[in-house]
Amino acid sequence: MAYRNRMPVGAKLVLSFGFMVVSLIVVCAAAWVTFDRIERTAARVAEKYVVQVTRISDAQALMLRLSLEARHAMLVKTPQELEETLGRIGAARTSMLALLSEFEGNISTDTGREKFKAVREADILFWKLAGEVVGKIKAGQVDAAFAQLKSELVPARDTMVAAIGEQRTWQTHLMVEAVADARSTADRTKQGLLIAVVATVAIALWAGVSITRMLRGAFRRAIGVTQDIA
Repeated sequence: MAYRNRMPVGAKLVLSFGFMVVSLIVVCAAAWVTFDRIERTAARVAEKYVVQVTRISDAQALMLRLSLEARHAMLVKTPQELEETLGRIGAARTSMLALLSEFEGNISTDTGREKFKAVREADILFWKLAGEVVGKIKAGQVDAAFAQLKSELVPARDTMVAAIGEQRTWQTHLMVEAVADARSTADRTKQGLLIAVVATVAIALWAGVSITRMLRGAFRRAIGVTQDIA
């Protein structure tokens, strides 16, 4: 306590400003760490688009598989093989419905929902035609089934694959945009904090030095006056 009382006023001011600067640095460092966490959180949020892209990509691959299964159904030699093939088509249809439902339930933009309408419309047309082709195959009308598959079902498949591809492109765009926005926001915030820290330190040092010089000058003048009186 006695030492603090004997400490020059200028030194006390410098220490006070130093404490303020250190405190501000600690606060800014904590904020920096916080924004790093925000960036990581934003990246995790962006991962939902990865799941969406995976779902729609799986749906696209499933469409190609269904087309091959339909063609295979025309080449089987026994009723048992036909039933097995139709069973695989039915299972693939169930998987497709589940994928599309999950995807639709996680669409986050109006543009995405609008684009998805084209997928639903193409899906309805494809399965309508697929049912007709399967009906012909079961009736033994293989040539007619093949002709319809080639003239109608394959183009319908291509339409749906294209619609799915457009949706996948859109979801990929959203994913890239979300990650870029999160990183950009974090970078701007860090830059702002760095500028604030540098400015605060500079101002505090300037003020401390200025006040110290002023006090030293006042002390010298006081000492001079005292000596003159003496």
